[in-house]
Amino acid sequence: MSRQPLFVTLLAYCLGILLQDRFRFEIWLGLLLFIIFTFIILFSFIIKKAFLVKFRDVFLILSFFGFGCIVHYFNISDYQKLVLKGKHEVMFQVEKKLNSNETYRKYQAKIFKIDHRNSSVSIVLQIPKSTKELDFKHVYQSNLYFSELKSPRYNFQFDYPQYLERQKVSGLAFSNENILQASKKHLSFADEIKQKRLEVLQRISTSELNSRHKEFLKGIILADRTGMDDVTFSDFNKSGLVHLLAISGSHMLIIFWLILVIFKTVVPLKWRKLTICIALVTIWCFAIFIDYGSSVVRSCLMISFYYVTKLLSRPANLVHSMALSAFVILIWDSQQIFDVGFQLSYVAVFGIYWLNQPIIKCFPKRNNKFYKLIISIFSLSLSAQLTTLPLVLYYFHQYSLMSIIANLCIIPFSEIIIIFSLLMVVLFAFNVEFGWLDFIYDWFTNYLLKAIHWFADFDVLFFKNIGFNLVEMGAVFIILYYLRHILVKQNLKYFINFGFSVLLFLGIRLGFNFYHFRKDEILEIASFKNKTILIKEKSWVFVLTKDDADMSKSEKFIIGPYLASSRATKYQLIKVPKNNVGITYRGKFYKLND
Repeated sequence: MSRQPLFVTLLAYCLGILLQDRFRFEIWLGLLLFIIFTFIILFSFIIKKAFLVKFRDVFLILSFFGFGCIVHYFNISDYQKLVLKGKHEVMFQVEKKLNSNETYRKYQAKIFKIDHRNSSVSIVLQIPKSTKELDFKHVYQSNLYFSELKSPRYNFQFDYPQYLERQKVSGLAFSNENILQASKKHLSFADEIKQKRLEVLQRISTSELNSRHKEFLKGIILADRTGMDDVTFSDFNKSGLVHLLAISGSHMLIIFWLILVIFKTVVPLKWRKLTICIALVTIWCFAIFIDYGSSVVRSCLMISFYYVTKLLSRPANLVHSMALSAFVILIWDSQQIFDVGFQLSYVAVFGIYWLNQPIIKCFPKRNNKFYKLIISIFSLSLSAQLTTLPLVLYYFHQYSLMSIIANLCIIPFSEIIIIFSLLMVVLFAFNVEFGWLDFIYDWFTNYLLKAIHWFADFDVLFFKNIGFNLVEMGAVFIILYYLRHILVKQNLKYFINFGFSVLLFLGIRLGFNFYHFRKDEILEIASFKNKTILIKEKSWVFVLTKDDADMSKSEKFIIGPYLASSRATKYQLIKVPKNNVGITYRGKFYKLND
């Protein structure tokens, strides 16, 4: 606690949010904890009793736990949910442009009038790609069809209604009719910025670049993966390089350092603090331009806190910067703690703090800059991937052993990739296009995507449908905790602790595997206008479905998640003619019509 007070209090605050979300405590409990223990802490500075001083850290933890309960209580209460079904006449405006699918464009829209009644809720709006693209300069009116969203019956399925609720979005609507539009009387600064970003995206779409490379450019700089094909996205995912498509800390650091390098050449050394301030302002302007993406805001906050301490001539501390940025985000919106990207970002940063230097010290020292660079990249990548591995397995149930090698080979070129892509976007923003530069970018991106595809093509090193639960995740984090100690101190005590933590994980995993192996069950899942029957027998799963069912969706949203949840290793697909009502399997009739 004395070494990392901010980090420990952050953990207490997060625990308060999680337990408040799980048990929905009354507000008085959080207020009671916060007020009582805050007063005890203040009282301990006035009357320095040994008991009060000794347990001051404990009181501080309990105070922040209560604070977390309070903040999340009000965050939940602030959400106004509007339950709608069927057809309604709606007036709305676009808030965000979301990633689309093969059929629909998606937007987050703000409804301000429904059936001639005032309203103020957000929805996810889907419109056919054949219709005109919506923008931020207009307000719209149309008849929307609201879909009733129900939480899934089984916990291995993605809970889309809960996901929308955490985003403070009320529901899902479709429009297949004409959408009337009218210009806004007053365009806010935020809308002007959003419209400018949309215009840049449209200019890239109409440029002479290769269509595949256009989408890569939009994704890597403007965080827009709307038109990216499934093959490209799958390549990034399977190679472990999907973080390149999320505007993350590496992007913001590269832009920050680029500004520092540019201004160092023109600004005297005595004004170095001014160059840091200019670089910080620049990355925040970039964050505003790409509509405050969650990962961008996280990165900007961490960089800002880290360098502000330097400006104040204080020793910079990565963990303090991380904790402060997390506090700001979670006080503003406590629901962010449930965002997978939020969790991965902060665990990766903490992993770099926890394992980076110990891993580097395992390599022999050499006075060679290239050698040091390679070791540094390898250590950063390995420490981040090791600490995020439990979360990746828990949420995505897949992992590629090729990802470490892919990151080691591609990350050294990330500065070139990001700076070149940023230059292209800046030129498009000013409506400037050079044919020769388009040619170079196409050539460069073509070979980059080929290299990523080559890494992703090692299917033998890609594992999917990996069963992994919360208890196993906790056991792996214990292993990572002791891993640092054996790398740093290398004494018998920590080797024994590390060995016991590994044995603990193996025992837990074998126990869960045995439990699921013995568990036989039959599940009926209504989805995509039909029913899917899952019959589990030991390590086998028999999947009964209609022969006209969309198997790509079934495998992605039903079969794959169930295999990971049940830890089954094999499945057999049994297709039933679409005219059949159902099928008799082992003496029992199963109805396949929803």
